[in-house]
Amino acid sequence: MLCTSTPVITVNEGFSKDDGELDDGDASDEEDGDPREIRDIGQSKLADLARRSLRMRRRVHLQLHRQRRRQLLQLEEAKQIERLRRDKDILTNFMRLRLYETQSSFSGSEVASSSGVDRSSDSERRAGASPVPSGEAGEAPGT
Repeated sequence: MLCTSTPVITVNEGFSKDDGELDDGDASDEEDGDPREIRDIGQSKLADLARRSLRMRRRVHLQLHRQRRRQLLQLEEAKQIERLRRDKDILTNFMRLRLYETQSSFSGSEVASSSGVDRSSDSERRAGASPVPSGEAGEAPGT
């Protein structure tokens, strides 16, 4: 995977070790060592850097992928929670409506009976029954 046309990197290229002046860059000095050895060291360091870089890129890619996945899961979870809240609100409103309808149908008959008005007397009046209880007018019934 490495290119063979990569430049050769040498240690302290361009500077002399003893006087700090610019060097001509050739490896002819005895302190510099064998040029092939320097080239091998440079290429191995370059290969190490390439491997590290690849590992770092993979690690960053995986971290980004995990982060995106977490965000998508959180978004889906938020959508599902919102749907559940909406469904709960719909069911709550439906149950309130049913309770209100039930209470209003019962409370109408309860209110009428508690106020002394009998709903059956309405149907009896329509049938021709006397709305006044038996006995004479002005007297309590049964006296």
